[in-house]
Amino acid sequence: MEAEAVIVGLHALCEMVWVLRTSYRFSKAQIVLAIEKLCGVENVIVDKAALEAGLEAMRLGADFADAAIAYEGRMAGGDVFVSFDRKAVEVLAKLGQKSRLLKSLGTERGK
Repeated sequence: MEAEAVIVGLHALCEMVWVLRTSYRFSKAQIVLAIEKLCGVENVIVDKAALEAGLEAMRLGADFADAAIAYEGRMAGGDVFVSFDRKAVEVLAKLGQKSRLLKSLGTERGK
């Protein structure tokens, strides 16, 4: 059976990246290539802007999912990406996005 269209959601792409990285030990360059090949298939439909945000961040050494989450936040009206991940904050700031590093949740014992 052939499909007219195959829709690959952003969450599925994030999971694909995670599995390729952790289970198959793909390098970031190999992951970028795999995603580009998948999304280059004629009947595969993806959110191209979110995909490019994730791939651009990966090329700069950050995590695909962080960039995808930041993209979704911007599309929902958010102004600042906030994370505990220093690398994600640094890379997204380099890409021109307002970013802020969280240092603690203030959830120490007894508080």
